[in-house]
Amino acid sequence: YGVAWSSHGDYLASAGADAIVKLWTPTGQLLGELTDHQDAVWSIDISPDSRFIATAGADRTVRLWRPDGELLQTWRGHQSTVWNVAFSPDGQHLISASEDSTLRLWHLTDGLRQTLTGHSGGVWDASFSPNGQHIVSAGSDSTLRFWSLSGQQQNVLRGHRDWVRSVAYSPDGHLLATASDDQTLRLWSAQGEPLQTFEGHQGIVWRVDFDSQGHRLATASADGTVRIWNLKVEDLMQQGCQWLGDYLQYSAAVSEADRGACGDVR
Repeated sequence: YGVAWSSHGDYLASAGADAIVKLWTPTGQLLGELTDHQDAVWSIDISPDSRFIATAGADRTVRLWRPDGELLQTWRGHQSTVWNVAFSPDGQHLISASEDSTLRLWHLTDGLRQTLTGHSGGVWDASFSPNGQHIVSAGSDSTLRFWSLSGQQQNVLRGHRDWVRSVAYSPDGHLLATASDDQTLRLWSAQGEPLQTFEGHQGIVWRVDFDSQGHRLATASADGTVRIWNLKVEDLMQQGCQWLGDYLQYSAAVSEADRGACGDVR
């Protein structure tokens, strides 16, 4: 169900229905197993410094490990399957997304910081913005929602006609991509302006991710295919910045750090 590389590329971790997390070398040698989960492990992430592994699953827990197999934390609180867990860019926090319609923000040492409520159905995916200042979530209520680290809901995006399974930021934080049961991939500006809809899959689109340059997207679908989509990034950024220009410049809701998001794009 999940796989993640360490930032140094020296090991990777996989998780699945057998409730076991396995650690591997890049050549396929098994390094060890993490075995405390009591049911399927749906999500796995490795901290930016590769020192910690986070897992989450059907046993309703979020767990924190060292790569040597030591279990450091078991966090409970979700009332249903935890579909996704992700580290913040600074590696100090985790965000978890659950079928119980909530997200939970955890500090690696102090535990639960915030419970984020607003979705009207299960939350399938969540991610921190690359600057670590925002959280975005995707759910079975067909929405995309933006949150502050204090737990305040900042924006709700609608456009998909069915469950939203996956959301990903571009590496520079300027774009968002979403994948849905409506068989489409959608591209948005980071401020929520819809930019483009990609069609072609013949089944649920389970996952989406950007390449390291932010110029291509990869999607995985229930139709049995993986597709690569090329983006005309300059055209998309110009379109989004033309629409958002006055809002970025004058809105009181925009932080000083975000006012220059478009730079000279316009």
